[in-house]
Amino acid sequence: MIDGVHHGLGYYIWPLQAPDGDEVAKNKVGHIYVGSWKTGMMHGKGRFQHRNGFVLEPLFSNNLAQLPDSEHFSDPFMSE
Repeated sequence: MIDGVHHGLGYYIWPLQAPDGDEVAKNKVGHIYVGSWKTGMMHGKGRFQHRNGFVLEPLFSNNLAQLPDSEHFSDPFMSE
């Protein structure tokens, strides 16, 4: 971490519960990311595991996952 944000290699496990009424946090409950970080964002090679066990291992750029065989990126939280 640098200045309190993830930077370099590391991991993050999202909490198992979201605060009441927080719909954004609710979509992130229980996911795990292990890989490269850049100024607090998933960026570079990484492994993203959904709470249901589904795993993505793409390149990440600014918290987005590169779609297989594509130049396009998507929100990894929504790609189960």
